[in-house]
Amino acid sequence: MIDNETIRKASEMGIIDVIDAVNTVESNTTYITLSFDEKIKMIIDMVYQCRYNETVKKLKKRAKLRYLEGI
Repeated sequence: MIDNETIRKASEMGIIDVIDAVNTVESNTTYITLSFDEKIKMIIDMVYQCRYNETVKKLKKRAKLRYLEGI
């Protein structure tokens, strides 16, 4: 479990989504058998995908497309 001080520092650094991914991996029993390297890879993949999705969402909004259903 990550303490409040670490969460505060992560928030200041702008990496709170890393903490969320770590908590997801720690709380999910399917990740117990993974090695440390595999867990780090999963966390990085989760954070990357989250940030990529946010970027796409912002680009769609900024494009001001008339019909977003096709995207």
